[in-house]
Amino acid sequence: VHKSLQRIKDRRLVNFIRWNPASIQVALSKQSPFISSPHKVSALMMANHTSIASLFERCIVQYDRLFKRKAFLDNYKKEPMFSSADGVGNFDEMECS
Repeated sequence: VHKSLQRIKDRRLVNFIRWNPASIQVALSKQSPFISSPHKVSALMMANHTSIASLFERCIVQYDRLFKRKAFLDNYKKEPMFSSADGVGNFDEMECS
């Protein structure tokens, strides 16, 4: 299993995310003699996705930069929902929530 994963990484068959240092961790264990299964292979995935917070922080910073320059707002102002004076204020409310 580990050799197969290394081969996948070496050949770049899968694009791993660059902000995750470990990419994939595998632990192999014997099948339980107490539980019968018709399958030869079974798996369990446990994941911790707290590292995605930094990605969201970068998105917020980029959004703030664009909003300060009023970039792309003209597309939204054409829509009835955002055409009123308070309509663009909805963007500020959206960011605070």
